Amino acid sequence: MTVLINLTSRDPDVFRQLQPNHHGKPKQLLSVENQIEVLWTRYLKKCDIVPLPNMELDNLLDEIDRLEKAREILWNEWQCIKNVSAPIAVEADYELITQ
Repeated sequence: MTVLINLTSRDPDVFRQLQPNHHGKPKQLLSVENQIEVLWTRYLKKCDIVPLPNMELDNLLDEIDRLEKAREILWNEWQCIKNVSAPIAVEADYELITQ
């Protein structure tokens, strides 16, 4: 009987965790989105407390609403900046195809 040690037909594992893809979002927008997630987590944890801390829940909801408005403004600014250069590239591609 022959025993083979350290012999495998598999390739070695080379798994690595990739960095999250933020799709080119500005850092300010990512920061606001992260703060909103943190506040929602706090809100849900506070909902498990009996009796409900209604004042704290209302304050958290107010802060979330404020950050949602800021996120919407930052998102719209980012989309406007992105869309300003997009039509130029599309027109250039169109001109190249028709020539």
